[in-house]
Amino acid sequence: MKIETKLAINNIKKNKKRAVFTIISIILCTFLIFTAMLVISSIRNGIDESLTRNGKDYHFAIKNLSVEDFNKIKDKDYIEEIEIQKSGDSNELQDQYGASLENDNIDVYLKFTNIHNVCGYCNDIVTTLNLTYEDVMENCKINEELLNVHGVMNISITSTTGMDVNIYSTANLSYVIDLLILLVLIIFSVLFIIILYNAFLITINERRQEYVVLNSVGATKKQITSMIFKEAMIVGIIGIIIGILLSVVGTNIILKVMNNILADTIYNFELSIKPLYLILLLVVVIINIYISALIPSIEASNTSVIQGIKNNKHIKSKKKRGIIESVLPVEGRIALKNLKRNKSKYRIIILLLIICMTSYIVVETYIKYEEKTRDLIDTFDVDAEIRFDSKLDIDYKTILENYTKETGDNIDYVEEEVHYLPVIAEPPEAILYGFLPREINDETVGYEYVNIFVLDNETYNDYLNNLGEKNADCIIYNSVAEGITAPTDNSYIYNFHQVFNENYDLKIKIIDMFEPDTDTKSDELEYRIIDDESLSGKIVYTDDYLDFFKETYGRSILSIFINEDKYSSIKENIQNYIDSNEITSYSIFNIDINDIDKCVKVRCGNIISFANYMDKVIENQNLDINTTYYTLGNKTNIIYVNILEFLLKLVVGTIVIIGLASSINILNASLNERKYEFEMLNSIGATNKNIDKILIYECIIIFIKALIISLIISIPIIYKIIEYMKNIIVLQKTLIPYTNIVMFILALFIVSLIVTVNSGKTAKNK
Repeated sequence: MKIETKLAINNIKKNKKRAVFTIISIILCTFLIFTAMLVISSIRNGIDESLTRNGKDYHFAIKNLSVEDFNKIKDKDYIEEIEIQKSGDSNELQDQYGASLENDNIDVYLKFTNIHNVCGYCNDIVTTLNLTYEDVMENCKINEELLNVHGVMNISITSTTGMDVNIYSTANLSYVIDLLILLVLIIFSVLFIIILYNAFLITINERRQEYVVLNSVGATKKQITSMIFKEAMIVGIIGIIIGILLSVVGTNIILKVMNNILADTIYNFELSIKPLYLILLLVVVIINIYISALIPSIEASNTSVIQGIKNNKHIKSKKKRGIIESVLPVEGRIALKNLKRNKSKYRIIILLLIICMTSYIVVETYIKYEEKTRDLIDTFDVDAEIRFDSKLDIDYKTILENYTKETGDNIDYVEEEVHYLPVIAEPPEAILYGFLPREINDETVGYEYVNIFVLDNETYNDYLNNLGEKNADCIIYNSVAEGITAPTDNSYIYNFHQVFNENYDLKIKIIDMFEPDTDTKSDELEYRIIDDESLSGKIVYTDDYLDFFKETYGRSILSIFINEDKYSSIKENIQNYIDSNEITSYSIFNIDINDIDKCVKVRCGNIISFANYMDKVIENQNLDINTTYYTLGNKTNIIYVNILEFLLKLVVGTIVIIGLASSINILNASLNERKYEFEMLNSIGATNKNIDKILIYECIIIFIKALIISLIISIPIIYKIIEYMKNIIVLQKTLIPYTNIVMFILALFIVSLIVTVNSGKTAKNK
């Protein structure tokens, strides 16, 4: 055995504590890299297997297509794969791209080159084939399950004329997946290098005098470097093996959590270890270990005897006195000088704090916008709706109670009564958006149809109390959404607007719309005021939707909430108007205030079980009930967003924990090296309290530097996030979670302060 190998093994045995720390650092780094890639590999492999197994590895399908129409689209440059089969054939799809076909009535399955722009490609194909809305709905299918996984959410098909079909998505988050993968790899790689470099640097700095002694007795630079690399190789092998084993365990845990989220979908992810990935990751880890050990080893081998004895190679002193230094007390000035003299020791701590703070600020802001987007995707906060004629004697409560008894699934429900009524609002200055200007008696007023929700008195009063009010004639959800289709990628952009300026004395009057006399243009509808008091008293404005009424959020129609007493007054005024004009209903839409459907909103634990139960009850009892199951079709969308948020929080949590752990270790090592400095300060009269103040000032200065740099880095990134999210949702205010960010920074500072003081006490007692 060579002398360098013996010395390397002896050094590891002599410095077990530091060797253990270095091994732990390598384990953490290996765990990070391998876990990130194993999760990504397993997810991709699971998606491919699930879609292939279910025959859904396509983007767009067209059924009953003729050969002539097929030839029109088969050479589109954005089509990556085409699979075809005869209509109604249950056999597996045959890859016949470019093949000559003889028979019509074929089913064509298309896969595009860029999943980000699937809706745009689908629209181009629909236009090329001149398909109507009915054709698309009957013969075309978009693979929403696959697209949801890639972030193309809530795909809709619209048409105003039966032609001019428009396919769009309400949210296209596909770029986020790519950004997430890139973010994980970059940040984890940077952390890898910082942690390992620091681990080797601390070890070498603590033993610098040993290397000087070896140098003085004849050891060459090459031998010292070789000894350090052999130490790195030994601890590296141990750390890599343990790190890989732990990454397998960690990946299985993450996949298990994801599978719980995906319980009601076709996806089930299992650990997938590809040999090529394993080899590439090993190479990356080994290269990082080599680079991390290289620079410290060169510094150690080049240290002169005098520098080694003094251990002051990195200490630099500047005589210039700045403005900050002049206003600080003695302890603060000493702290500032210490940081200036030992920049290299504290630079890594600042860098790690910057990574922690920047990662948290950016990810937390993005998640805030993501949650807002999820509200758009998840339009309802109930699972189902039961609707039937209020004149029918249907005991829905017993039906719901029987479901609970049969299944044990808890049910929450609420009755809803909503009226779609025409109103005018004045003065015009109070109207910010949505109401059309209209002249009456030479006065311009705002006109619109609104949704008036009738709440029972108890629910209405609870709503008021939650808004901090005691009484009001009505509550207005003062926000509406304007949906605009983006021409670039056919995504749907939501632009939110405030309807009324709350500083005006707003008057809302219920009216009747009717066609004018025959000598007047038929398109100029007229109206009469029916009720100008019920909604014109005290108004409470809010942007907080009521529980069970989440659909009011993001609507393009104004929502007004009233209680049963107010509704009785409105109903009486409308009935008086109908009687006095000798009509059976009012408004151009023939609205009968007495003929409405009863609507019951339901929450349940298992929407699939509830849907099956209700369908069975309706069929067996022959009930005239219409049911809508909101969360059945929307489940995949919400699952996607939940997984994305879970992964983002997991990434930022890992970054913060490892960054803090590394900072603590660096700080401990640095303060241990300064024990002679503390002894000298004590010898010239400084008390332990003075030294603690110096350390506190050092911590504050380091933290402020890191915070300022983090904010400088975070601001442009947040700006880019906001600009990106404007492709999905446009808000009148930013959603930066200032409270969460401030609390996180404060907590990080407190932890740093505690660690600094405790590390200082440990160093002083040695």
